Amino acid sequence: MKKLLFLFSILTAQLFAQYDSLNVSYRSVLPYPGHTCANICGYVDTTGREYALVGVDNGMTVVDVTNPANPVPVYQVLWPVNNGNSEWKEIKVYKKHAYVVSEAGGGVQISDLSKLPAATMPTVTYWKPIIGGQTLSSVHALHIDTTKGNIYLYGSNVGNKGAIIGSLANPAVPVYLGRFNNTYVHDGYVDNDTLYACEIYGGYVEVINCTNKTSPQVLATVQTPLQFTHNSWPSPDKKTLFTTDEQPYSSLTSYDISNLANITLLDTIKGLSTGSIVHNTHIRKDLFAVTSWYRDGFTIVDCSRPNNLIRVGYYDMYPDSGNGFNGTWGVYPFLPSGTIICSNIEDGLYVFTPTYIKACYLEGNVIDSISLANLQNVTTKIMGNTNSNTFTDISGNYATGCAGAGTYNVQFSKAGYQTKIISNVVLTNGVLTTLNTKLVPLGSGVASLQNNQTFFTVGSTLFENKTNLSYYLSNAEANGSVIKVYDYSGNIVFEKKLESLSGEITLGDDWATGVYLVTLNACKPVRVVKSK
Repeated sequence: MKKLLFLFSILTAQLFAQYDSLNVSYRSVLPYPGHTCANICGYVDTTGREYALVGVDNGMTVVDVTNPANPVPVYQVLWPVNNGNSEWKEIKVYKKHAYVVSEAGGGVQISDLSKLPAATMPTVTYWKPIIGGQTLSSVHALHIDTTKGNIYLYGSNVGNKGAIIGSLANPAVPVYLGRFNNTYVHDGYVDNDTLYACEIYGGYVEVINCTNKTSPQVLATVQTPLQFTHNSWPSPDKKTLFTTDEQPYSSLTSYDISNLANITLLDTIKGLSTGSIVHNTHIRKDLFAVTSWYRDGFTIVDCSRPNNLIRVGYYDMYPDSGNGFNGTWGVYPFLPSGTIICSNIEDGLYVFTPTYIKACYLEGNVIDSISLANLQNVTTKIMGNTNSNTFTDISGNYATGCAGAGTYNVQFSKAGYQTKIISNVVLTNGVLTTLNTKLVPLGSGVASLQNNQTFFTVGSTLFENKTNLSYYLSNAEANGSVIKVYDYSGNIVFEKKLESLSGEITLGDDWATGVYLVTLNACKPVRVVKSK
């Protein structure tokens, strides 16, 4: 029997255009002439050699990627001819066996990989149990609960196309155990009998207890932002869940699931280009999310602070951007060497070497300089980093960051307020920098600085050339404090001990139009209002 059933050819890096990238090095590409690629998985044999298991329209190919610069095709397992070719192929590995499913029908294809690194063709069998009077044939996706040794099949031809559960106690001969048949399940992740089921047409993830395989119980439901839930993956500690919506303008989304009775959305992060479509995310144990984005290639996101997702790496190998189901189908980031393998629908297998770096985290709070109220929807920007733009939440809190350490200017802006830039903010990889600030309302003539200092402008709408200043002390502790007014050169032009919490101060008639600084020695903010 021939090792290869269709022509492979390896093109050097020089023959392929190099697209935009960050902290990812291109190593090689293996094209599949006349064929399209689907999802991808990885495998390591007993000698430590690493392989890409590539889903192709007519089957699965096994490629040795131990040397990332020189991928070597080993063999191909064709899909049964009588079932025809299908663009969809999904692959998972458990105990030296590869499990392949397809929407073309044929059930679950099982290939024994134990003969690797030899190029001898594997023993291939098929699992097609009869469930509720129907023979299992087409399957959209699958996942394996490696903790319990069970296989989960999604989007099949059986029943409501929910989740079918089988035992892999004998990896070569699965045994049907039960199913979750409430509704269509498109994809999912399962560990230790807990299924995170992606119910794409309902637009939500359900967390399901599958301890009883014949009667799984729904524990919680969470709707995803674009209500087209494609893929999910929990953090290693199962306190955070990450999801994708396979729609234009989609995002990778994180949720706090530590309390299933109160699941809360933490953060979202979009792709590299406007309108791009996310596909599948994978969460590594070191808390990096590696995600395929169709026309945007794949991204690496530091998710160690799930309320602050920051992109720290990517490789975009598709010439166009935005909306479209072209480019990267799948990415696999779990090979021991760190090598990332990626299936490009049109171009074949790509191999990369990533550099995983923790982000520089910048977080803080923004308030109104006069009322001290938290400010929502303040645009926060690390200048020179277009991907760092974010907004404060209802509590005035923001969370952002960048991949590269350095000294930056940080800009805060909001309609109705003076834009503020804080210079020389030092950001360090893996370190949280906290930066709180205050914004000054436009037309108030008042600005807020560090150490509770306050600016106001004479001759503006604040005073309208009046000579009296009305004041209000926000805290009784400020009673008896001294208010001092400085001109722009730092000279004291007015000083008075305050003997009440509110009142008017006569400023005199010789105040020039300009900027003045008001300080309160008790370090309590003074609210300056228009004189009557």
